[in-house]
Amino acid sequence: STRGEKSGTSGEADAPAVQPAGAEYEAGQGAAAPAALPSNDPRVEFERTGDLYTYVLELRQLAEAGDADAWWLMSKAVDYCYSYGFNPAGFAADTDQLLASAPKDKTGPLKAARERVASRCRGFAENPRSDTFTSSATLANRTRAAKAGSLAAEAALVASRAPLSRDENYLRELRERVARSRDPEAFL
Repeated sequence: STRGEKSGTSGEADAPAVQPAGAEYEAGQGAAAPAALPSNDPRVEFERTGDLYTYVLELRQLAEAGDADAWWLMSKAVDYCYSYGFNPAGFAADTDQLLASAPKDKTGPLKAARERVASRCRGFAENPRSDTFTSSATLANRTRAAKAGSLAAEAALVASRAPLSRDENYLRELRERVARSRDPEAFL
């Protein structure tokens, strides 16, 4: 994998590790808690970037060079941006409806979160490609990632009921690899 070599990453090797979502996982189920990611990891860049469309374009170069995590992150970005990128007006209408029905003390954070999605995904709406916003394209990217060695993609395929194999031995072995990996992306 070429993690950390993607253009646009901070490259701050001495920066403290970022504790990703899910890192508070409790090890009481026989598995170790997920490890924090280094700050220059492309998976951390996914959370930091303000432009997921450009991020996906950069990842495509890595993916086509064989980087399994790049395929995984591309599928993750398309999933994240699907509702906005496919229909910005519908996303705005949904946001208005959510805000109207939310308790008043929750509207500020909800509005900020929805605005963040719209801002980060604007490039998808401005550069529509019919093959980008399909479940089959996302599944194909995840399958490529899993076959190339992305544990997170393999786990995501199982969660979406499309595992690489339905064999019980494979599924058991995958659960064990996820537990041993301490990879927060695979745990989610």
